[in-house]
Amino acid sequence: MMKKFALLTFLVVFISASIFAQEDKKEKLKDKDVLAKYENGWTVSTGLGLDMGQLVFINPRASAGQDKLGFGGLINTAATYRKDRFVWDNAGALELGFTRFGKRNKITGNPFQKTSDVLRLATKPAYAITSDYKWYVATEAMLESQLMKSYRVGDFILASGDQQNLISRFLSPGDFRLLPGIEYKPDDHFFVLLSPASLRLLIVADDYLADTFEGALGNPWRAPGDFDNVDFQLGAAVKAGYKNSFAKDRILLNSSLYLFYNYLGGKDGGKNLPVVQWLTALDFKIFDGLSAGIATALDYDFNQKVSQDWNPDTGTFNKVEQSGAQFKEAIYIKYTKIFTPKKKGE
Repeated sequence: MMKKFALLTFLVVFISASIFAQEDKKEKLKDKDVLAKYENGWTVSTGLGLDMGQLVFINPRASAGQDKLGFGGLINTAATYRKDRFVWDNAGALELGFTRFGKRNKITGNPFQKTSDVLRLATKPAYAITSDYKWYVATEAMLESQLMKSYRVGDFILASGDQQNLISRFLSPGDFRLLPGIEYKPDDHFFVLLSPASLRLLIVADDYLADTFEGALGNPWRAPGDFDNVDFQLGAAVKAGYKNSFAKDRILLNSSLYLFYNYLGGKDGGKNLPVVQWLTALDFKIFDGLSAGIATALDYDFNQKVSQDWNPDTGTFNKVEQSGAQFKEAIYIKYTKIFTPKKKGE
């Protein structure tokens, strides 16, 4: 009886081990099949967009108009490193634009006015936790600010000590986000990152701006001289993205949506409203590497104020520093270059 029991136990253990070995072998083969689509190493892409406009008058007639010179650019770069289950995505974008109306003079100098200044940096390491490479453990860190100083009169070439007209500068304001969580990425076109415990910091590093704007840039402000430079927020965040090409790769769409809910908003109903950022770029291919495109950005955050209700009679906004959504649109010509890792055996 004991021999039969021992033999039966041996057969069960042997069969179970064989089944698990087969399943493990299938998982490894599945890993190889999925990984066969990707190449280890770096994939880097860089795009440069230009926007220029010029109008010159020589001996203009009465009421003919005035000179105009405007130029700007959009630089974006993306770099992805892949090593088996590990994927590391990095991205950076800089948008700058300047315009001058009329000719230079000895009274004011008529310097250029800054029309656009946005800096975005992001990094996201991720590790696949399923054999089909659709679910990842990921953490994204992102910083958004501006590169140059902005002044109330619109000039960007003013004396460095002209603090009175200063309205913004690098990290004043700044928006830092940290999203640790689970990412679902069924293919190369779509992803969604879920973060139930996300960190967000609204930064106004310049004390003058943090105090003068009385919290309109997003930092906590209680009274003149009584303020904080950083608003610490902890909450739930969702970030989703979609990119694809259409019409035989002649049209490229790239869009992302960020939503954030602050657990620390307290009883203030406005502060409990979600933060929204929706970025979209639509490029139309002219020929290899060169495209024309349009980019839009929609932002809403109760803590960061906007100007509303433009009055053409006075040339000013009727409502200044109110809560609301900001929308921005830009048209450009862009040149893009993509660098991919060498295939095995090359």
